[in-house]
Amino acid sequence: MAERVLAILAYVPLLGWLTALISRKSLVRFHVRQSLLLVGIALLGFVAWVVLGWLLALIPYVGPILAVALFALLAAVYVLVIINWVLGIVAASKGSEQAVPLTARWLAPNHHKTAPQVYDS
Repeated sequence: MAERVLAILAYVPLLGWLTALISRKSLVRFHVRQSLLLVGIALLGFVAWVVLGWLLALIPYVGPILAVALFALLAAVYVLVIINWVLGIVAASKGSEQAVPLTARWLAPNHHKTAPQVYDS
């Protein structure tokens, strides 16, 4: 039970990460990595928006409009991160090491190397 609580706490930024990093349990470490990746994706989205918005703002007339429109993409990234964050908390509460869709590629690097099913017609 304590392992699941620590895995859920892994999704609380800073305090949860510090508490969960103390644990040596595989489940907790998995969810700490997943939580850090989700926060990293959110931060990367913000930084990309700032840089691209600044560059687009240099274009006369249309640039600022495009920079503001780019904010919609940032909002979409944040919505995806929040949905994946909730999915991660649900998986942690069940005691599962299931990767959420946004982080599956980095947490399970060999999942895409398996041979696809081939059906003969």
